[in-house]
Amino acid sequence: MARPRRKRYQGITPPQHCPANELKSVTELRLNDNGTYAQLSMQQLNFSQQRAKDIFMEQSIVRQCQFDHVVLQQSQLVDSSFEQCDLSHANWEKSHLERLEWHNSRLGGMKFVEAQAEHIVFNICQLDYSVWWSARLEHIHFVDCRMLESTFESAKLSDVCFRNCDLSRANFRNATLSNVDIRGSQIAGMQLEPKQLQGLIIEPRQALEIVQSLGLTIRELAIEED
Repeated sequence: MARPRRKRYQGITPPQHCPANELKSVTELRLNDNGTYAQLSMQQLNFSQQRAKDIFMEQSIVRQCQFDHVVLQQSQLVDSSFEQCDLSHANWEKSHLERLEWHNSRLGGMKFVEAQAEHIVFNICQLDYSVWWSARLEHIHFVDCRMLESTFESAKLSDVCFRNCDLSRANFRNATLSNVDIRGSQIAGMQLEPKQLQGLIIEPRQALEIVQSLGLTIRELAIEED
């Protein structure tokens, strides 16, 4: 039976995968400094707590693999898909991520500090407490993701969509926002600054929550006060 086709998202360039028959299936692999990992099929591999710097991964399919507490700093990952993977508390600081898809994966507490991320979809992922300090995000879709207390402080977000996500208590202070769409998402306790509002796309029901988060008091004018 043919695999169901993935939904494509407006403005997102999907991974440029090689034909399935050209993928090399691996049953054991270690991440090494300056290593290249291209056109691989990885399934149920355990990379937990490994450390590597300046790796390059492209055109690979990664399924049900363990990357928890993995450190991959200053690395480059392009044209790859991750499905049902665990990347809890991994650290991908200063990495370049482009044309990636993440599905049903756990990325809680993951660090993307000073990373550059472009044309990426996170679909039904858990990203609670993820850290995006000073990262640059362009053309990113977060869809049906849980992102409690994630922080984008001092990051630059352009053409980023959070659709049906839980952004409760997420921190966007000092972030630069341009065409950031949060419609359909939960935003209770989300931290914003007044100057950032012009870069947001919101729905009417969210306007009241945002105004209250800025400390404004909203009260109907009673007749006796007129």
